Amino acid sequence: MEPIKSVIVGEAVAGEAAKARKQVEKLIQSHILDQFDIGELLWKIKKNGWYTNWGYNTFSEYGKTTGLKDSKLRYLPQISEVMEAVGFTRDQYQTVGIAKLRAIASLKPDDIYINPVTKEETPVADYIKLLTQKAIEDGEEFKLDELKKHVRTLKGLVGDRDTAFLRIDTIRNVLDTVMRPALERAKAIIGSIGKDDEGNSIDPSDAQAFAYICGDFLATPLPDEGGSGSVVSSDQVDYDEYPDEYAGTAVEEEADGTL
Repeated sequence: MEPIKSVIVGEAVAGEAAKARKQVEKLIQSHILDQFDIGELLWKIKKNGWYTNWGYNTFSEYGKTTGLKDSKLRYLPQISEVMEAVGFTRDQYQTVGIAKLRAIASLKPDDIYINPVTKEETPVADYIKLLTQKAIEDGEEFKLDELKKHVRTLKGLVGDRDTAFLRIDTIRNVLDTVMRPALERAKAIIGSIGKDDEGNSIDPSDAQAFAYICGDFLATPLPDEGGSGSVVSSDQVDYDEYPDEYAGTAVEEEADGTL
């Protein structure tokens, strides 16, 4: 490419990046929460690596400046990424709704599903297409709970590995002075549980920390108990039992101050 053309193209890309950043931050700050708009813009920023032009080493580092919760920062661009990977346009998939798309997009298109009975191998991308198409065509008749069951099956989260939810109500002071500090201490003890697609360490979720605390409690005999306590100890907790899209739901804070 000729030097002058290279400069022109470079300036055009920089202009597009700056525009995308301005748009996404304006949407977030103004609370015009068209989540699909935010997701598309965040995915564009992440895919093109524009955050590096703004002085950030990773997308996650940039994301912390937007004011979005970590969960939204993860699943909103992920929806755009996964739908793009399997060939759906926004006009096609947006009628499905965020909740269903969040569940579908938690699947990884590059994975392979192995049928436990027939051992037949099928690209997960095929199932993502089928679930998305069914959600588009059936609308409200295709219930979120039914969709999530299909997603859990594709992840192997069935039987003893199936997911469950625990709701805990408490007063704000207990949450702030006891429960949250305990969860953070447990996370520090557990340490990193893996790497994300940018190579950043992944911290344990609230659910994983809660399981650790419970396992540690069961392994410690009470003052009036003899023996060595429960055979289930905190270091025996299988942290892979907790799927990413449900991470952090062991203790879920709501706006009214309950959990």
